[in-house]
Amino acid sequence: MITVDEKVLDELIHNIPRIIAALQEIEKEVLDVRQSILNSVESGERGLVGQMDVKQTLEVLEALQKVGELGAKVLADGKISISDIKYLGEIGEVVTALKVGIEGIELVDDEIKDISLIEAKEIVTKVIDIVKAIKDAKNV
Repeated sequence: MITVDEKVLDELIHNIPRIIAALQEIEKEVLDVRQSILNSVESGERGLVGQMDVKQTLEVLEALQKVGELGAKVLADGKISISDIKYLGEIGEVVTALKVGIEGIELVDDEIKDISLIEAKEIVTKVIDIVKAIKDAKNV
């Protein structure tokens, strides 16, 4: 069982708006990278197959999604209150996803440097899914 320190939980909850803003910035950057890759492929600069997969990048994005979804649920009514205690059970999932995402985060740069069009589409699709999931979580 995972135990969560009250200070850590409090800090996580107070950082949720910044995490959501960071996800929006990531979405913008991913769309820029996508366009750059598409332009490169059209001009014949890149092939369709990269040398590395994007597993770690997707794990980092999954962790951000979990944090963003929880944050959206907690902040859906515009405030943090005792009624948000119902989301406490999701903290374990968030912490687990963050642990997995952070474990190999140093590989993300290498994965992105060697990204193929197929991998780029996978990442862009994941970012779009994250934004949709967070929007849906606000409506819970």
